[in-house]
Amino acid sequence: GLITWADQLMGQYDVTVSLATAGSAPLREAEEPRDPSLMWTLMHLPTVSVPKFVAKDGLPFGIQIVARKYNDLKLLRFIDFLRELGEVPSGPNPLL
Repeated sequence: GLITWADQLMGQYDVTVSLATAGSAPLREAEEPRDPSLMWTLMHLPTVSVPKFVAKDGLPFGIQIVARKYNDLKLLRFIDFLRELGEVPSGPNPLL
């Protein structure tokens, strides 16, 4: 099924990086665009959203870092590596 296919696909990579959302957070009254990160959960892959960018409206949005099933530690080590390079912040605000 889908979970087996995802595991085989991710077996070729240490991690995969994509956008965590379609953009920055919408206003409370606005309809939120479909969340592209739900597919990783559906495929049982460990994933972490990391703040990385700031949209034109000043709100942060992030990247989604995904690893192969059961490679949670590899995923966290990669995030630490990005933090050491200064590519992702230590806190939730990418401006700090």
